[in-house]
Amino acid sequence: MYYQEGGEILAINEGENRLGFDICLKCGYAESSIKANTEKYEPSPSFLEHPPIFNSKETSSCWKDNKIGKKPLLDRQIIAATHITDVIVINFSKFLNQTKQESKDTAIILTQALRITGAQILEVDPRNIGFLEYFLLPSENGFAVVLFDTLTGGAGHVCELLETYNWFEKTLELLTASLRTSASGDRENFRYLLLADNSRLLSSLDPLAVQNAENLLGSLLRGGSFTEKLHLNSVTSERSKKSKDERIRKIKSTKR
Repeated sequence: MYYQEGGEILAINEGENRLGFDICLKCGYAESSIKANTEKYEPSPSFLEHPPIFNSKETSSCWKDNKIGKKPLLDRQIIAATHITDVIVINFSKFLNQTKQESKDTAIILTQALRITGAQILEVDPRNIGFLEYFLLPSENGFAVVLFDTLTGGAGHVCELLETYNWFEKTLELLTASLRTSASGDRENFRYLLLADNSRLLSSLDPLAVQNAENLLGSLLRGGSFTEKLHLNSVTSERSKKSKDERIRKIKSTKR
């Protein structure tokens, strides 16, 4: 496990159709693009008729009386922003090879399970802990779990999880409970237990992914030194360690 204070994450939004966004340069209205590259691009009818976003009259058109060639349009734009916050990376690449589809599904399940369990332990809303759906380590040809504080600059949540030695055990309990719930046919509760606000992922995952995640985490924990090894490499500099200790003391004093 690696901890980075002030880590840099690039957040990218490709739009609903993964083709980017059409943006009105007159009022700022934006809508997902509907077509790929074409010589003569035209946005959707709803975009062509959109009202100015600062106009209370929804019937008025922002581009009324403009000719198609003169409309202030920025089309098929992919939006991105840099997010500076505290990040932890848990490397499972040795066990989750990128050449296998089930490895990707297992990485997604592990990410969600660790995130939900971490939020329960810290007694915070899961939305306070961000995540990458899956993260590939190209140099190691496998997947890792990436979690971060959603608050810009860091709120100390992932930092405090570094000192929570039963985090992985609690995650294993959640996975086991999820399997029992799924076996009983209670799909909605299974969705809540494991994927929380990202239940849409459930339908696209291999049904065996949860079982694989439980088997992997269980076998690693039974090895005895799994969590100790993870925490041994969690902080790579003395400066980061001091900063982490200071944050944890502040968090604990605030809770009192």
